[in-house]
Amino acid sequence: MSVLKFKLILIVDDEELILNMLSEVLAEMSERIVTARNGQQALETARSEKPDLIISDIMMPEKTGLELLQDVRNDEKLVDVPFILLTVKDSTRDLLNGYSKGADYYLPKPFDYKNLCDAIQRAVVVRKK
Repeated sequence: MSVLKFKLILIVDDEELILNMLSEVLAEMSERIVTARNGQQALETARSEKPDLIISDIMMPEKTGLELLQDVRNDEKLVDVPFILLTVKDSTRDLLNGYSKGADYYLPKPFDYKNLCDAIQRAVVVRKK
């Protein structure tokens, strides 16, 4: 599998450790990585910077990942941005809820690097169709 290269990846999580880990792991895939600690911050960043990929936790203060996802899918400038949800909420109901709101991929925590890379690859393929 070829390594995808993005200009900008937006990572959203309220846990600093997750933000740092994902930023480090994804550094080779992106020219630039920006982070946000909640969905509201992320939406403002997405609107001003237009990322090539958004990876977001679901459970966060101010605006959840699902609310962020809905805002992104309702914004004509962001609607095509691949969006991956990361969460500890991994029931079938949660998964279906994420997909019904427009997630390209839903990845339960904990996850490994290979699963994350596969999710990113699939999300990009979905959005290119």
